[in-house]
Amino acid sequence: MLGATLALLLLSNPVIVNCTLSMNPIVLVQPTYPPLAKRARVSGYVTVKIVVNQRGRVTKATVLSGHPLLNVAALKAARSSRFEPLRVGRKVVKAEGIISYRFRLPEGG
Repeated sequence: MLGATLALLLLSNPVIVNCTLSMNPIVLVQPTYPPLAKRARVSGYVTVKIVVNQRGRVTKATVLSGHPLLNVAALKAARSSRFEPLRVGRKVVKAEGIISYRFRLPEGG
């Protein structure tokens, strides 16, 4: 099976992205932490299933799990991400994958 895991760990960003796809990301968008979720002290994971077309654009994004206050931000980020088209032999094909966003509040804040 074609597959790769990419983890972007940006210490200055409150969101960690883990992307399991059969293609490489060109732009993996970081979601903005929703202000209401911050005020409500909501943190956790949002898992999004995506479908990527032959041009590398996300054509469908569906939340598989996550807190309702975080889901919209994760979907928006997933839909804005771009990927290298997947090739099987010489043919460019659609692909599916999973992106997990971890929203974490700053410690002590």
